[in-house]
Amino acid sequence: ESVYQKVESVLTDQEKRAFQLWLHGENNVEIARAMGASSWMTTRQIANARKKCRALFNPDEIFS
Repeated sequence: ESVYQKVESVLTDQEKRAFQLWLHGENNVEIARAMGASSWMTTRQIANARKKCRALFNPDEIFS
């Protein structure tokens, strides 16, 4: 199961799109351009998605 598949259920549609692009190596400016949004907004969406991702993953589980 990929990182994206695990957190997909708790992300908003905009967070999903921004997080997918970020996982594929796009930077905030490129993501903002692709989504037609401001770079500030995409930065917030990625930060929110990363926070939700951290909340779902247990480090002990990953490295055991």
